Amino acid sequence: MIKAGIEYINSKLAVLNYFEKSFGLCEIISKGDKTFPAEYLHNGEYKQINNFDTYNGVSYLRKNGDISISDVENTLEACGILSSINIPMKLVLIIPRKKLDCDDNYSEDVIAQTIMRELLTKDVALKQTLNARQAKIQIDSYSTNSISILNEEYSKYPKKDINYKYAYLSLNIIITAIVTQDCLTRDCYGQYS
Repeated sequence: MIKAGIEYINSKLAVLNYFEKSFGLCEIISKGDKTFPAEYLHNGEYKQINNFDTYNGVSYLRKNGDISISDVENTLEACGILSSINIPMKLVLIIPRKKLDCDDNYSEDVIAQTIMRELLTKDVALKQTLNARQAKIQIDSYSTNSISILNEEYSKYPKKDINYKYAYLSLNIIITAIVTQDCLTRDCYGQYS
């Protein structure tokens, strides 16, 4: 379900043309005394997300807390047991300012609201993608504070100066899906063999 949700979000972000590269599920990992966002590949290997100049815009999603599950009252006995699954995610965006139609004091807020407009629309495709009875994406908050965003994502890296040729944003997203037990994702036995 998480993979399908991230692929859905990345497909919605792709139409905005802010990003050349949208990573899959990432996480903050530690190496020595440094922490940084990275995408898990397999066999214990990660790809660090750090060279923004390589791509003309970067986005990634990572879990932003524990996934919560609660029972949902089911009036249709034939449907089985219903559960509401809430997946908190953080969407982090690094966008070259040269890509923006209007680069000014309000650019980051305009980007955040453009993304909100794209993700918060009622879309049957999200429900189908998650194989859910009901599904929605909620955005609780967003930040345009470049220093705070970089400090949250990276630690113990020398930060001489913020590279202001980029717009940095983060959005706190919750994917909520109401599903029956048989719709939950199964293990992927043999995927890497």
